[in-house]
Amino acid sequence: MVKAVTLKDCDANKFVAAYAKYLKKQGKLNVPKWADIAKTGIQCELAPHDPDWFYIRVASVARQVYYRPGAGIGGLKKRYGGSYQKNCIRPHFQKAAGGPIRKALQGLEDLGIVEKRPDGGRQITKRGMQQLDQIAGSVVLEKKKRKISARWSP
Repeated sequence: MVKAVTLKDCDANKFVAAYAKYLKKQGKLNVPKWADIAKTGIQCELAPHDPDWFYIRVASVARQVYYRPGAGIGGLKKRYGGSYQKNCIRPHFQKAAGGPIRKALQGLEDLGIVEKRPDGGRQITKRGMQQLDQIAGSVVLEKKKRKISARWSP
């Protein structure tokens, strides 16, 4: 009997990397023009070094909405925020920028992965859940194949 694999059975880092790669290969996600120069929040000094950072953020946002249905932009801003320290002032928590998160959610809505809830926030659609679980299953299967090949290699 084959056990069904969901996103919750998969390693987070490997899933986000695999889904970002899938989104980039698919080519349907619209990346904003400002993505190469935008900071992800006030706590960051520079824009991300990875040129594919927006795909990674979209994949991470999709994972967060999968885990927390009803999550909105404000909640995700808290999730992606970080410590902000300027000169000799003590560090304080600062929320992340809302623009990249908003564009990520809008891109996921255009792809049919996420939809708005009537009571506020976003949730994963049935088609989106199937797609995310399918990618998670491929990540888990790849992990099992590597584990078996490592065991039998000389």
